[in-house]
Formats: sequence, structure tokens, C-alpha cells
Amino acid sequence: MDARAGEDWSSVESAAYEVLLIEWAAATQALGSDITEAA
Repeated sequence: MDARAGEDWSSVESAAYEVLLIEWAAATQALGSDITEAA
């Protein structure tokens, strides 16, 4: 049970981390586009 709980938590943690990475990449790309348009 404990081992499974640990694995499940790792999966949730990994999924949340991936979402944060995707959001960060999207924000960075949007910021880069704004800078390019301004220049």
C-alpha cells in the first residue's frame, strides 16, 4: 500500500510538473513574440 501510494504521488507530481513546464514554455513564447513585434 505504501509503495503504491508513493508511486501514485510520483505520477501526480510528474503530471503537475509537466503542466507547469508547458505553461512556462507558452508564457515564454508569448513574451518572445511580444518582444519581436515591438522590435
